[in-house]
Amino acid sequence: MQEIRLTTDDYLAVAVESDVGCVRKNNEDSAGIFPAEDPSHGTLLLVADGMGGAAAGEVASRTAVQTVREVYFAEVASRGPEEALVLAVQAANEAIRQKALADTAR
Repeated sequence: MQEIRLTTDDYLAVAVESDVGCVRKNNEDSAGIFPAEDPSHGTLLLVADGMGGAAAGEVASRTAVQTVREVYFAEVASRGPEEALVLAVQAANEAIRQKALADTAR
């Protein structure tokens, strides 16, 4: 479990757990807890469902988490949290789409 200090008096205890379930053999979900260096930029708590059974669900979920993290923290200082998050999710969608197109081209 990771604890995130929100103020000097408060904290948030966060844990991430994912279960493969009874149907699938592998877990394709991804998650991450990413506190910003500047507390005013927030903490990202990300969960991406790997769509078990879909082609390369684990690649899509991992790409989503990585891309949202990278783009959000690159943009949050200049654009603010809300706009940075919107851009990050859009970028993740495009990154997943590009990987899917590249994979079908093989």
